Amino acid sequence: MIRHALVWLCLFCLCLPRGPAAAATGVPFDLQKFIDAEVQAGRKRIVVPPGRYRVTPRHRQHLVLRGLSNVQVIADAVEMICTETTRALTVTRCTNVTVRGLTIDYDPLPFTQGRITGFSKGKKVHEIELLDGYPGAEAARSFKYEMFRPDTRTLRSDDRYPSKVEVVGPRRIRVHNPGGRASDPEQVGDPIVIGAEYAPHGSAAHAVECSHNVNVRLDGSQRIAQSRDMASRRWLLTGEPAARSDGEGREV
Repeated sequence: MIRHALVWLCLFCLCLPRGPAAAATGVPFDLQKFIDAEVQAGRKRIVVPPGRYRVTPRHRQHLVLRGLSNVQVIADAVEMICTETTRALTVTRCTNVTVRGLTIDYDPLPFTQGRITGFSKGKKVHEIELLDGYPGAEAARSFKYEMFRPDTRTLRSDDRYPSKVEVVGPRRIRVHNPGGRASDPEQVGDPIVIGAEYAPHGSAAHAVECSHNVNVRLDGSQRIAQSRDMASRRWLLTGEPAARSDGEGREV
C-alpha cells in the first residue's frame, strides 16, 4: 500500500538579509540540473552546496523529484528562492527518498499586506493601502483575503474570497466583497493579507506536493512562504504556523 510523505513544514516571512548583497538576494542556480546530473551519475547521496539560490521554474515547478529510489538529497544551509509564485517542490512516485534541510522562500512573495483605509456603504468594497516592501497593487489577486485585529494579531473574521480586486494606484486597491454587510466586524486600520501573483509562465497549486510515494521524508528545517493557499492566520505579523496537509500528503 502506498504510504505518503510525512511532511514537516512551517510558514515564514522572508529571512533577514545577511552578508554581501549577492548572498542576501541569492544567486542564479539550476538546482534541477544539478540534482538530475547527480542522479544520472548514479549517486545515492546527493549533497547540494550550501548557498541561497534563485531558481527559475520549469513547467510551473521549481524543483521536481520524480521516480527516485533509495536517494538522499542533503540540502543543509541551502535556501531555494522561488522566482515565480508557482509550486516550489514536487516529489512524486519516489521510494525511500529523503530531502534534508532545504529551506524554501519566494521572491516575489505570493501575498501582499496592507491596512484598511475605508469602506463603501454596507462594506461591500474595502479601500486598502498596501505597505512598502510588499508586492504592489498590480500583483494583488482575489485568491484569499484575510483581516486581522491590530491589537491581538488574530483574525477579525472568516476568510473572504473577493469577486474582484481593483487597482486604484501603485499601492492602493479596492477589494470587492459582494456579500459584505454593514454589521461585519472589520474596521478601518485593520491589517490585511491578500494573495499576490507573479507567474508569467503559469502556476501550479500547492507550494509543496508529495504524491504516490513510499517512505518519503522532507526532513529538517522546512520553511515555506506558501503559494496560493497562504494559511496566514499568524503568519501576517508573527510567522511560524504549522503548514496544513490533506489526506494525500499534499500541503493545502
